[in-house]
Amino acid sequence: MEPAALSTQLPEEPNRFIGRERELGYLRDALRRTRALTLCGAGGIGKTRLALRLLATTAGDFADGVYAVELGDLWEPDLIVSRVASLIGVDGETGRPLQDTLADALETRQALIMLDNCEHLVDACAALCQRLLAGCPELRIVATSQEPLRIPQESVWQVVPLAVPPPDAPRDAAELAVFEAAQLFADRAAAARSGFAITERNAVAVAAICRALDGVPLAIEL
Repeated sequence: MEPAALSTQLPEEPNRFIGRERELGYLRDALRRTRALTLCGAGGIGKTRLALRLLATTAGDFADGVYAVELGDLWEPDLIVSRVASLIGVDGETGRPLQDTLADALETRQALIMLDNCEHLVDACAALCQRLLAGCPELRIVATSQEPLRIPQESVWQVVPLAVPPPDAPRDAAELAVFEAAQLFADRAAAARSGFAITERNAVAVAAICRALDGVPLAIEL
């Protein structure tokens, strides 16, 4: 069964993407070499945001669509396939496993699918990825998870915290701004309070906050 007209299906970014340009370069290269790429790391480290940025910047390489599938709200493994099929536009066939119908629909398609927040359904996600990769030679899959999927085709990228200023960080705002954690803090603080900027008066405090939060993006944004 053919899916509905495939297209890019990505959520809008809620705010400006900060930093991680080097990581994006490595990940784009990795996606050309591997068919299954998993971004691993602790909760709040920025896996989802980085993966979405990766999809947005590589969408032009996939003629048949780029899809982001959110799994964080699912707790039944059997619902993963239906969530993916629904987003892509594939209907089930009576008496046939939906994953087989989905694999047939994507068999000749050059598409990229992101499975977001796989850690609580890792075995089911791994099984679906293996089935789709086996039957769809042009398909690529990006997953985010707190642990690898552990499938043969998988390459794993460990997402690390943003760079933080050292204890002896300079008071100069321009020098402090080279650290991605400080960039994120400044951007989100300016969005919350118009006119905020890092200055010599607050640079030490900003640096201390970034260090105390270990450069974890979610903690900084909160």
